[in-house]
Amino acid sequence: MSVRLGLALATLAAALALPTPARAQIGLGAHYAQFGEAFGGAVGAGARVTLGLPFIPITAAVNGEYFFPRCGSGDCALHGATFDVNVSLPFIALHPWAGIGWSVRRLEVGKVERTERGLNFGVGAELGLGGFRPFVDLRYELANAPEDQLLARFGLMFR
Repeated sequence: MSVRLGLALATLAAALALPTPARAQIGLGAHYAQFGEAFGGAVGAGARVTLGLPFIPITAAVNGEYFFPRCGSGDCALHGATFDVNVSLPFIALHPWAGIGWSVRRLEVGKVERTERGLNFGVGAELGLGGFRPFVDLRYELANAPEDQLLARFGLMFR
């Protein structure tokens, strides 16, 4: 092998071995949400935005929900958001995670309104099926809106 060919092959190998620039992984999604006990298990609809970096297994997620509570004869509303940080396990198709976050819930019953804030923690998983990724997220919220409780989300992410 000539010196020129050896240098050319070494240069090509070095160029292919260099890392590519990292790009943030942004996800947008929509989900169905249900509280465990609030207003008899209020259901709601929500949106989700996630941001992750490909070289670390940590993802930030912001979720917003509007619930449709059953209040009987009175007017009531329940809506809010969570700001979460999740650590995932590196599997090929299934991406399970565990995380912690901060919940903010607005509760309105008649003319009484209050905002509750508190810690949340939970687990979830996303199924990597190309651009469409179904997910489930189970969180326990320590925000009295109207009490500490379990929140379940089922949705679809787009990446």
